[in-house]
Amino acid sequence: MSELYKALLAAQESAKGLSKDGKNSFGKFGYTSIEEVVKTCRGLLHKQGLVFFPEEQEMKAEAETVYIVQRYLLKHVHSGEEQLVTRTMIVPENQKMSPCQSQGSAESYLLKNTLRELLLLPRFDKTEDLDSHDNTEGQSRPRRSQYTRR
Repeated sequence: MSELYKALLAAQESAKGLSKDGKNSFGKFGYTSIEEVVKTCRGLLHKQGLVFFPEEQEMKAEAETVYIVQRYLLKHVHSGEEQLVTRTMIVPENQKMSPCQSQGSAESYLLKNTLRELLLLPRFDKTEDLDSHDNTEGQSRPRRSQYTRR
């Protein structure tokens, strides 16, 4: 097994989960902020000698739909091994946001979900015990990521 994958496995094994630190007053639901995700994931990755950063971004348009294609690099600093992570997301149209705000919102959401999925972090309410939560009955989703080895 590569050193990068050993380090990623160790980071995943030490991960507990993410608390829902925000509250959407309109929809009346809790959510995990981008700040909470980055803070938690940065600590888990750095402890194992891993760095994760955006490498390249491309905007694509098909008909009326705009997409972000974001390439991130996951690198193990001790071995030099690296893994390219490519994610694609639609930039939704929003009447209340400028195009730049819509793009920024989509970029944050994409980073948040990429990090959460990379480290397999569940999201829970602050009142739940993260270690005792039964996570075995989750439903699978279509895969949106491409992980390519360099």
